[in-house]
Formats: sequence, C-alpha cells, structure tokens
Amino acid sequence: MNEDPKSSEEAKGPLGEQQEYTKPQRPYTNLPFDLKPDELSQKGVQKMLLGEISRLDSRVTELSEFEEKYHERDRDCAVLMAKRQRDTMLEILYTVAIAVGAALVGWLPSSSSTGGTVAVLSMSLALFIFALLAKWKGGKNEA
Repeated sequence: MNEDPKSSEEAKGPLGEQQEYTKPQRPYTNLPFDLKPDELSQKGVQKMLLGEISRLDSRVTELSEFEEKYHERDRDCAVLMAKRQRDTMLEILYTVAIAVGAALVGWLPSSSSTGGTVAVLSMSLALFIFALLAKWKGGKNEA
C-alpha cells in the first residue's frame, strides 16, 4: 500500500524521530462510579480499575517528561532574561557616559577659566574612555 507522504511527516516529531500517538481507550466513562463493596469484589470491576490505573500511570510518565523539559527551558529563559537585563543596564550606562561626555565637551567653549577647561576636558575624556571600555568589556563577556 502507498502511504501518503504528508501523513508520515505529521507523525514525526520536531527532530524527525517517529513519535507514538496513542489515544486512550476509555470505554467505561459513562458508567457511574458509585460502587458498593460487593461490586468492587467482581473481576470485571477490578479489571476496569486496573486498566484505568495503567492508563493513568502511562500518562504520569509522559507528563513527567514534559515537566522536566519545561523546567529545563524555564532555567534557560531565566538565564537569558538575566543576560538581557545586564546588557540593557550596560547600554544605559554607555549612553549616559557618552551623552555627559559630549555635553561637557560642548560646554567647554563657554567656560571662562583655563583651569576649569582642562578639568572639564579631562572629565569628558575620562567618561568617553570609561564608556568605550565598558562597551568593549561587556561585549567580550557575551562570547
């Protein structure tokens, strides 16, 4: 028999491995479960309960795998959020240092004293160097 290639692709997981899809069989869902002690001693009821226990055990195993994957991804997400927050703070620091340094250089022509001009120029150059070093050092940490 020829199999539809599209349907075989749908049965494959994200990494191409074949995944097993089993639809749980629940033939007793419409039965009332108000069982009396003498009804619990019947073999049919016991088999039904054992089947339900088996189904629930397989479901728990399947969900525990998803839980592990969830926690793994949650940790990865927390690490990336911390990196993003650090990078954002570094960008703010860089921008403020460049802006203040540029403002000080722009203010230099209006300053009247020579000693004040040298001090302001040295502060603005120190801010520029600090900003560039912080940007360079922050970029190195990401690699």
